[in-house]
Amino acid sequence: SQHLSGPLGDASIAKENSGPVAPGILILPPEFLVYQQSVGATEAVPEWTSAAQTNIANAAHAVLTQDSRFAVVDLPSLDDADRAALREHVELFKVVAMNFEGVVKPGGKPWQSVRDSADFRLGEGLRFLKARTGADYALVLSGAEIRQTGGSIFMQLAIAGVLGAYVPGGGTFMYCGIVDLESGRITWYISSLGASVFGMGGSAN
Repeated sequence: SQHLSGPLGDASIAKENSGPVAPGILILPPEFLVYQQSVGATEAVPEWTSAAQTNIANAAHAVLTQDSRFAVVDLPSLDDADRAALREHVELFKVVAMNFEGVVKPGGKPWQSVRDSADFRLGEGLRFLKARTGADYALVLSGAEIRQTGGSIFMQLAIAGVLGAYVPGGGTFMYCGIVDLESGRITWYISSLGASVFGMGGSAN
C-alpha cells in the first residue's frame, strides 16, 4: 500500500505543548471492518474484524508509548450516550477523510489553497473526553479490508477477458487522524490506500 500524508494542519502539533508534561492522547477504538468478497456477495467477518481491531489498537498503543511528545491516556468507561457521540464523530471523520482523498487531494488548482492550509473540524462534541480524562488529543483510526475468495478472483479474470478491462477487487484502506478534543480540529492526518486486482496487491491514491 502507499502511505500518503495529508496537509491537515501542522504535523508537529506537540511543539506548542513543549513543557515538562507531554499532552495526553486517547486511542479511540478502531473503526475497522474486514470483509470477505465472494462471487455472490461481500460480507463482514466478525472474527477477522475483532482480531484486526485488536491488532490495530495494540500497534497504535505501542507506537504512541514510544513517542515522547505524547502521554497515552486510558479511555474511560462510556455509557450508551457517550458511545453514540463517539460513533457520530468517528463517522464524521470518515466523511472528511473520504472527501479529502476523493475531492481535495486530486482536485487540481481549485483546491490548492485547501491542500496548503486545510482546517477541518469535527465540532466540539468530544470535549467530554477531555473533561473526564484530562487528555488533549484523540487518535482516530478508521478503515476496512476486503479479502477475496478464489471464485471472486476468477470472476475478475473472466470479466477482464470479456470486457478488456479489470475490475478492482479486494484491498485495504486506512484513515488515521489526531483530533484536538477542545476544538474538534483535525491537527494531523495520514492515509494508507491499497487496492488489489486479480488477488494481487496494488496501490491507489
